Amino acid sequence: MPKQIGIIKLKGKIGDLSLYKSKDGYMARQKGGIDKERIQKDPAFERTRENGREFGRAARNGKLVRAALKSVLSRAQDSRITARLHQVMMQVLQTDPVNGRGERSIVNGNMQLLHGFECNAEAPLASTLFVPYTLEVDRSTGIFEVKLESFSPVEAMNVPEGTTHFRLLSASAEVNINQNTYKSVKEDSDWLSWDGAILPEMSLQHQLSADSKLPVFTLLGIEFGQEVNGEIYLLQSGAYNALQIISVDTL
Repeated sequence: MPKQIGIIKLKGKIGDLSLYKSKDGYMARQKGGIDKERIQKDPAFERTRENGREFGRAARNGKLVRAALKSVLSRAQDSRITARLHQVMMQVLQTDPVNGRGERSIVNGNMQLLHGFECNAEAPLASTLFVPYTLEVDRSTGIFEVKLESFSPVEAMNVPEGTTHFRLLSASAEVNINQNTYKSVKEDSDWLSWDGAILPEMSLQHQLSADSKLPVFTLLGIEFGQEVNGEIYLLQSGAYNALQIISVDTL
């Protein structure tokens, strides 16, 4: 890769040259690669076209799942969630045993690969919240209920400095991959004091469509706050908040 060494540092395009700044300084590269029309039509690039179709399909499906879960995702996600989720979506798609290359889909793949996905890789749920929980599912009524055992906050969680309060997050979303639609419901606990008091069992319930045959994603997480003059403020813009896909329920 050629490097600009002159006094004048340029960025942009000059003919077939692209001038840009990188961590190594101001660089220059020549436009190249294979013609787009050839990739779209040449039989030699059929595998490339197949890969491109599946890459795009996984990206669209990942975007749909993020949209379905946005009510809680916006409060506990890292900067690379889009790329990380797309990677898992590709893995799901590649397990499709029905369709051939280029036509494989998420719907026919093993969606359980998404079970345990951490929305904030910097704060895994298992390293943040140490409370046993269960998920009760009733497809006939459409109720998905997360139940947590009784716990003492100071013993049951790893909190960032300055924490005085916490709140549990949860959501369930039924997602129609083929029609690009979804229905989601979230429920938070109240703000609770981070102290040694023993809290009773807790339940976070989500009412979805009765008798739905769609896959349902359920998440559980936690966010932290600090009380100042009677107001509770989120800590570090959610950097320490944990959120995990704890279930992918399929029929």
